[in-house]
Amino acid sequence: MAAPAQVERSVSYNEHTSRRPPPELPSLLLHGRIIYIGMPFVPAVTELVIAELMYLQWMDPREPVYLYINSTGTTRDADETRSRSFYSL
Repeated sequence: MAAPAQVERSVSYNEHTSRRPPPELPSLLLHGRIIYIGMPFVPAVTELVIAELMYLQWMDPREPVYLYINSTGTTRDADETRSRSFYSL
């Protein structure tokens, strides 16, 4: 049977915790030139994606941009052109 001091030491997670906060995931993805779309194509989402694409083009036009789309499309049929515009990229 383990001694009480050994049990306390194995339960303590302070040895493995980071001393700084974790990175913000959207900023980390953008820094890696990755754009992830996981929401319906509403105007706010499409404007953000276009702004991110323009920013990455300005930073380095020769580097590739990785675009991952996990979206159902739009919330209305009238906005179907927005989802098709991303398909044409």
